[in-house]
Amino acid sequence: MRGFLLTILCLCISVSVAYGQKRVVVSASQPYVEWLGGTPDVDSHDMCLRISFADSTGMLKVSLSSANSRLFAFHSGGLVYKEIFGCCRRLKPERLPYKIAYDPSNKFFMTGHSRKTLGPGFKEAILHSWIESSGATPVSEEYTMPEDSLVQLFRIESASKETDMMIRLRDIFFIEHHASSPVAMKRHYLASHKDLKTEYDVTVLRDPCFGEGDRIAAVKARHKEASAAINGLEKTYPEGKVLSLEDFEDFQNTKNSLLQNYTKMDSVTDCPCLKDAIAAYNVCIDSLLNMCCTISDDKRMEIVQNLGLDLQRIDAGWLYHCARQIDELTGQWCLEKSKSAKLSIVKQCEKLIDEAGKSTIRHGVLNDDDRKALNSFIQAKEYFYHTCR
Repeated sequence: MRGFLLTILCLCISVSVAYGQKRVVVSASQPYVEWLGGTPDVDSHDMCLRISFADSTGMLKVSLSSANSRLFAFHSGGLVYKEIFGCCRRLKPERLPYKIAYDPSNKFFMTGHSRKTLGPGFKEAILHSWIESSGATPVSEEYTMPEDSLVQLFRIESASKETDMMIRLRDIFFIEHHASSPVAMKRHYLASHKDLKTEYDVTVLRDPCFGEGDRIAAVKARHKEASAAINGLEKTYPEGKVLSLEDFEDFQNTKNSLLQNYTKMDSVTDCPCLKDAIAAYNVCIDSLLNMCCTISDDKRMEIVQNLGLDLQRIDAGWLYHCARQIDELTGQWCLEKSKSAKLSIVKQCEKLIDEAGKSTIRHGVLNDDDRKALNSFIQAKEYFYHTCR
């Protein structure tokens, strides 16, 4: 009993190591190409294996060709030799379990050398498909005989950015002709047989930008529109200063209208081209957020007096404080469920905005510190408008 179990264990080990295993990664821009050893009598690697993927069709293509001879293979596994080969070792194409187109004048014979590789009980020998797979759907098609190269397509059903599948290469035959006359060229001899016994663990990578062309174009068009609108605003107020309170309010209204029309975009995407386009657009919107306008010094005193306001210096620290308060209140508004509480928060923010606006009119922007403080306040104000209105 112990000897029997040992024998079974050895058989299992032999089966597990019978196949060479390789891990490959393919994408639309990166096919996998490998040169394989050909006929047993030839040392050179004369067979080319190519695994490629097309995003447009979702198809994985596996092709195998030889530089020195034409190949023959079965496209279905589990075939018994005696059921598909007749007398004189001649192949009976009509007995194959799949559709195949061929010229009846072409004859296919297995040579004695190839038959020996099937073992002593060759009549009961099982012939394998040249390719086996799991994890993908083979695409059925009508095959021809003989073929210039072996080709099999697989449909990748999953739309995820990575798909794993397995491909196993098995039985192939190398075709020879015993003479070069027209009649002899119709007689194809399966002169050599080889079981490749190689498994490929294939990872298919989809192009993250595939199908995003329209979205990328839309973002770029939106960016162009926003840039034109911002340039128009800058040309209307080239110096960033106005001579009247009405012009100041017109600037603010125009800017607020643009900010409502051109909002920032979410840049969460796996497509680098789309991410770059969105980033460029958002930078453009940031420039709009940072735009500010003040009343010229010679008119500010007049406006302050007409409004009955006391002239005082703007406090940059106080503007930063107002910005933080508006940000905190806006955050509270997002979490609050009571309508009355939300209305109270809106009124608090509007009061802060009104006070800061009057303070800005009194003083204006005289240095970089004032401008940074004002920009911070403006961003907080726009955040409040976009969120709570």
